[in-house]
Amino acid sequence: RKIANQQKKRSFELLRLIDLDFSVSFCLLDLPPVNEYDMYIRNFGKINTKQAYVQWNEDNLDRGIQTDEIETQEKWTQHPGETALVSGGPKSSYDVTTITPKIDSQRLANFLRSACQVIEVLLEEDQVATQPRRNLRSRPSS
Repeated sequence: RKIANQQKKRSFELLRLIDLDFSVSFCLLDLPPVNEYDMYIRNFGKINTKQAYVQWNEDNLDRGIQTDEIETQEKWTQHPGETALVSGGPKSSYDVTTITPKIDSQRLANFLRSACQVIEVLLEEDQVATQPRRNLRSRPSS
């Protein structure tokens, strides 16, 4: 116990004499950060291995291309048609103007009238051409 008291007394006397200056600081070990490649070489490069090649992404270049956009449209059909509408697809203002035909009803009516007259004449001529044969066959021989 006596020795412990002497050491304690000695430490108090020394602490009064010692003044630590904390205003100065310095770094004991200054290492820059290690990148992944250096870490890999340091860990695996010394174990009987050899680096064969490195892919460095130098072939990744932007090149201009000259291609047209591919235009697609969705369409549907139904067979047999149960109604007047047997095909269709999504509607847009572009589709309506390009797909819907412009019909001149007066011109169509005139064409159909003329075509019907021509067809009527052709049918009458065909009927006249076939009737004499029938009449000849139907007459009794004397």
